[in-house]
Amino acid sequence: MTFDPRVRLCWALCLTVLALLFDDLFVLLPLLAVALIAIGCTDGGLWHVFRRLRWLLWFFVIISVIQSVFNPQGEVLLSIGSLALLTGGGISLGVAFFCRMLLLLCSGMIIAAAGQRQLVQALVQLKLPYEIAFMLSVAILFLPMFKDQITNSLTAIQLRGVDIKRLSFNKRMRLYKYLLLPVITRIVEIARQLAVSMEMLAFRAYEKRTSYLRLTMTAYDYLAVVFAVMVTAAIIAVYYI
Repeated sequence: MTFDPRVRLCWALCLTVLALLFDDLFVLLPLLAVALIAIGCTDGGLWHVFRRLRWLLWFFVIISVIQSVFNPQGEVLLSIGSLALLTGGGISLGVAFFCRMLLLLCSGMIIAAAGQRQLVQALVQLKLPYEIAFMLSVAILFLPMFKDQITNSLTAIQLRGVDIKRLSFNKRMRLYKYLLLPVITRIVEIARQLAVSMEMLAFRAYEKRTSYLRLTMTAYDYLAVVFAVMVTAAIIAVYYI
């Protein structure tokens, strides 16, 4: 089912607020399940979601383990002498951190799936200045572009016969360091070309802009917004009032 971009913005806002307010797993885990189902229903299936998230999962897992190690609370599960490496409370905090990061990432994916042009129009119809809406959409567009540039650079190195997986950790970090500067240079060049194109198209030549695209919310969109707001308010009321 296709929802209005303003509905997606509402969902993302509700998920972000709840992810920042709560650290209880009994709240975060159901929220994460709802977010993944929502993305799966509107963005090509759950497997597609997990495939897109896999490159960040290991990073989140490592940070979660580090947080669990440095928060020795609860029952000690693994220790070396008097040093507690893993505890029940530490693991709970690590899993809560992992769920929070995934919720924030899911919020971004919900917004990004709306499409750049529709997202800009949705923000404009919400009375946000067009310049700010355009900058936000460009920022969302540059994130996958940055990832694609890194992927292309790594592919070019592998085509030259370099097996990155067999490199030692130090050599791999040195390789990534050498790749970072050309990738950033390429991104800056793309940004410069975008700025020139905007000037050629007389961006901000007039105070007001007109648009052929006009978004209209249906009854299902209004129901989705009301439901998300009511559930968010109910969860906050139960825990804080």
